[in-house]
Amino acid sequence: MANKEKGVVSSTSVTSVKRKFNNSEEECVTHTNETRRGSPSIMNLNIPSTSKDWSEELLPHLHIEVETEVFTPYVVFSSYPDFLENQKNKRSEIIAMMNDPASERKVPFDCFNHIMEQILNLDYEHIDHVPVCRVEKLYENSKIWRDWEKELSGFKTIKGLKEKCLRLQQNVTDFLWQLLYMVNRRQHPEREELSEGMFQELFMRFARMFELGLVGAPNVGCYNCVVGGKEISSVPDALVIDPCKKNTVLAVVKVTKTYNKEIDLRGEMWKFIKVQNPIEHVDNNLKCQHIGDILSVLQCSLFGPNGMYGFVVQATEVTVVAFATDKNYTTYIKTGHIAEQDCATVKYSEKCNILSKKGRLKLARTFLDMAALMKYL
Repeated sequence: MANKEKGVVSSTSVTSVKRKFNNSEEECVTHTNETRRGSPSIMNLNIPSTSKDWSEELLPHLHIEVETEVFTPYVVFSSYPDFLENQKNKRSEIIAMMNDPASERKVPFDCFNHIMEQILNLDYEHIDHVPVCRVEKLYENSKIWRDWEKELSGFKTIKGLKEKCLRLQQNVTDFLWQLLYMVNRRQHPEREELSEGMFQELFMRFARMFELGLVGAPNVGCYNCVVGGKEISSVPDALVIDPCKKNTVLAVVKVTKTYNKEIDLRGEMWKFIKVQNPIEHVDNNLKCQHIGDILSVLQCSLFGPNGMYGFVVQATEVTVVAFATDKNYTTYIKTGHIAEQDCATVKYSEKCNILSKKGRLKLARTFLDMAALMKYL
């Protein structure tokens, strides 16, 4: 059980959604159980033809169960064996590679963590709290290679570190450039609005530090799926994608420019809200629109039709998502006649702020292993 708590996946026991994680960094927060089951047919539902218009009422009818536990990002990432349920040989090989303690991808974790803490030395919860002068200084310093060499002197024995850090240096500089552009707009005497496209670009530049390949709108095409005999179209905000593998997709990204609004209520009203929306840090309609995007892109999943990842980006707050389907789900959802035992399951992580040290550190290992997984698949 100790291995599972640290995100190590077993080939004989890979269903992690019901696990309890006690006294470890992968500890999860448990909420009230919630079951989302719908009627056998969805043919009579008035389903909007574009996923951006979907709302929370659709989820129960589509047999989509939202897990009621909030996990760490790495535990959500550890769902990948469920996505490979129908590819037994590949599944066993990939689990073995991802769990290999001798793998060279394990070595740079400490190095990346040092960079997230010391070189990218920001610790804020809101973009309006970030001083321009702080970002200016970090941006200028990020361009000086000798400063990187000094900071990383303790990691010189790592094979290929210099080449990796040269790429990382450029990506960190690009991230800080975008952040500086955004904080300059907010520090202006007449504060200028920050668009969803700006936050999308900031997230993409952060993810590229870990060698994840992304494309973002307007450089994203339209995807389609059939739900209940009706064609649904979607244009995702961004995709984690591999053009060398026929444009297969690892993750679908949904971006909004607004931060999660924390609910500061107590007593019975707070309990009621927690039951109605156990993943309270992500808006219900935003969840449903993102799920619509995932369903549309699922045919292009790097894992096949059994699942894929997602990210919900609320300004600078990132939530990692895992979407897994039962064996016949994708077939029956097209017709609208879904058997009671067939469903899809969605798992959400806690939110992690890329402007805070804690948030970056929680995402670092997940993003590094996602990039490794894309190479193995």
